[in-house]
Amino acid sequence: MRKPLIIGDKTYQFKKDAISHYRTILNSYDFGQSLNEEDFNDIVDLFLLEDDNNSETDSETTNIKETFTFDKNHFSNYQIAVLENEDKRYIKCPTSKTKIINYENVEQLSRDIQIFKNERYFCIIDGDFIFGDFIETFLVCRNMKAKELTISTSSMSQHNVDSLYSLLEEGFIEKLNLIVSDRFFTYERDNLIEYIYETLDVEKKFQLSVCNNQSKIVLIQSDDNGGRKYLIQGSANLNSSNCIEQFSIEENEELFDFNKIVFDEIIEKFKTINHLRDVDSDEVRENIILDERASFDEYFEKEIEITDIKVSQVQYGTKCFEIFYDDLSSHYISYLMILNKTKYNPETLFYKACRNAIQKDMLLVKQDFFNANSVKGYVKCQETNELSKWEDLAVDHRQPNTFSVILDRFKEVKNINLETVEYTLGENNFIVFKNQDLTTEFINYHKDKANLRVIRKECNLSRTGMGRLKRSAKDLTIK
Repeated sequence: MRKPLIIGDKTYQFKKDAISHYRTILNSYDFGQSLNEEDFNDIVDLFLLEDDNNSETDSETTNIKETFTFDKNHFSNYQIAVLENEDKRYIKCPTSKTKIINYENVEQLSRDIQIFKNERYFCIIDGDFIFGDFIETFLVCRNMKAKELTISTSSMSQHNVDSLYSLLEEGFIEKLNLIVSDRFFTYERDNLIEYIYETLDVEKKFQLSVCNNQSKIVLIQSDDNGGRKYLIQGSANLNSSNCIEQFSIEENEELFDFNKIVFDEIIEKFKTINHLRDVDSDEVRENIILDERASFDEYFEKEIEITDIKVSQVQYGTKCFEIFYDDLSSHYISYLMILNKTKYNPETLFYKACRNAIQKDMLLVKQDFFNANSVKGYVKCQETNELSKWEDLAVDHRQPNTFSVILDRFKEVKNINLETVEYTLGENNFIVFKNQDLTTEFINYHKDKANLRVIRKECNLSRTGMGRLKRSAKDLTIK
């Protein structure tokens, strides 16, 4: 029998009921609003689970700037004209009858269009039309189950992620492939990308691929008799863009198959989730997300109390809970990550112990930076030059020596066997090494290798210009 989920004084029969409850709280407030007493207590109860369940991540990804190359051998069954420049290849598709329409309401459009084989609808949409919602209503209004749904987009929003989650949860999607741009991944790696993994990576139904992508194409293969094949293409990303866009939708098997060959190779080459590994999906996610947020581990030695919980905004309009403490610090929490109950393993235990070992050093770097540069309580973010308060800033490891790189090199240099390392609880119940000498060795190694910056917490700008091995004048070091 399924064990109910108990959080505080509330009992949930299913985890999805708890997720729905906390999502409702999140969506009930505007950005910057403080939670009322009842919702405040609910989030505090949830937050108490974080120490046991939260597992932070920090690792490098493959070169997502790598260019995809077409292989003409894949298209031997198609009539393709190969020009002198072999990068240009065209498929001769059957002629489709086109209907031109103009709609403002996504649900009404989804209901009204009746697509027959080799027939195309061409649509003009305004800035209030959320393209991602069209995918959801197209499936739901027809009670259509997608055997496989492939989405290629430059960017998307949390609303789009929630929409796809609902389709997965309700059984409208059997398999979901998402291809996004490397630029979007870089900007959102600590926010929406993490949310995508937490929300959509369930039961090996989902794959996220990242490459130098600007295409906006959706492939829907239905699960009904014959498996109808729909292709949607246009100018719009999944989220609304506040401008006029266009897209077309058609049932065209040959054009669908042609695009599927291309996207299947992209998905395989640039995938970020390894379903072949016999590990929990949370462990896979630990090897994917770029985690350079030292702010999550900056705690003072003294006991601190929660003074406020607000709904905050991160890039691309994503909502999240932000917890504020009486020491003027704050950090974001993910209710999905907490409810997913990420479990510790030797790798994550070692990671957390190393993070905790350098907390004092990281805090001192931030304090020294403020002491040297503060004017009326404000300093300039070292990336954006925006004047910022203490609570707006975090200490960041500059690439290429991210925390994960330093950690991996330390394990190699010291030839550490993770299975034999012992841990204990230190001050404030933080996980620490039982062997104090190991703690000291890592502190010293980190001090020698880390190049640090004090930047705004929400600062997720691309760091392509920081991929240098030598220290620069702006880099901060631990004294």
